[in-house]
Amino acid sequence: MDSCSLSAVLDALTPGLPSLVGTLIGGAVTLFATYMTARHQNKLEDKRLDASREDEWRRFERENLVGLQEAVQRGMRATGKCCLQMDKLATEGKEWADWIVDPADSEMQRQSLEDILLLSCRIDDVELAKALSLFRQKAHNVTFGSRTRTQLFDSMRELSDAYDAAMEVISEKLKDCVKGR
Repeated sequence: MDSCSLSAVLDALTPGLPSLVGTLIGGAVTLFATYMTARHQNKLEDKRLDASREDEWRRFERENLVGLQEAVQRGMRATGKCCLQMDKLATEGKEWADWIVDPADSEMQRQSLEDILLLSCRIDDVELAKALSLFRQKAHNVTFGSRTRTQLFDSMRELSDAYDAAMEVISEKLKDCVKGR
């Protein structure tokens, strides 16, 4: 091609060049706007999913904490009932080996301590784990470590302190959970 034919081709294209450039710029702007809209929608969707996961986690944690609260309460009640039965047997002059409590109360204590152990594994909190471990140990000491009435009441007093501490930690964690911390 010589320069005259190239010039003729360019002269023929010149009148349509502004509309071609405008079309190309318009298409680029449309593509960019579409990209930005999709990116914004993806960010919004990610935020919605994060919020949903956070809500699900908070609900899961709250249910576990409420379950722990109930299990600790059942454990305290069952251990208290066992303690009263053991004290009555001791008062009647029976030896420690003969301090046999109602199997239903003993089973309620065992089950509640097992529930505490299982539920505490679902909560990732060192302070709470320590408080619940101490409660379980003290409840066990009441029924299995007390050989005299004095030991029985000392163990029950220690359990009462461990109960208060465990319930306080659970209560604080529940408040934090509800507040979204």
